[in-house]
Amino acid sequence: MADWWISHLESKDPKEIIEIGCGGERNAWALLIKYPESKVTAIDYSKVSVEKAASYNKKEIKNWKCIV
Repeated sequence: MADWWISHLESKDPKEIIEIGCGGERNAWALLIKYPESKVTAIDYSKVSVEKAASYNKKEIKNWKCIV
């Protein structure tokens, strides 16, 4: 499902993206792939989702490309 909605995003080059309801893993990463020059902030109300997203995006977080 994430691939489908991300494929419908415009081809602009945003500097920052906020991903609300990150759901736990892949959405923030997929946004960074589509927009490699962007910084993504991913949030979710679920502690489990935040932990999964942080674990999945460790490299991007370490490189200051992603905040969860």
